[in-house]
Amino acid sequence: MQLTICDDTLLKAESNDTLFFFDYSTFALVDSAESRDSSGIIPFVHIPQVRVMRAYVHSLNNRSTENRFRDLDDREYRQYFWKVFDDDGWQSECWLTFERQYCLDAVIRWCEENGIGYRIMLSPK
Repeated sequence: MQLTICDDTLLKAESNDTLFFFDYSTFALVDSAESRDSSGIIPFVHIPQVRVMRAYVHSLNNRSTENRFRDLDDREYRQYFWKVFDDDGWQSECWLTFERQYCLDAVIRWCEENGIGYRIMLSPK
């Protein structure tokens, strides 16, 4: 059996509201309510979106941009990030591409660390 890594899998990894678990018996992701009655489950990777945002700003390798974000707490960081990068154009597209790849890499790394086979079935972007 393999975990299918699809768009929904990436959304669950980056979910801010719900933590998910991996069920070894079904190779499915379940939320915390479903996991209470099951043995053989482990926490699924959780990637706070602000962590991805911070990695994105760092990846730009632009000291001026990094300095503008330097002393912001997570809430302020999110707010300022969207003011800077949510332009419904090139900057938004660059962010979305980075976010998707960052989450995919994190899920793959989690699978490999936990000995879980996987297949990637993402929709084309």
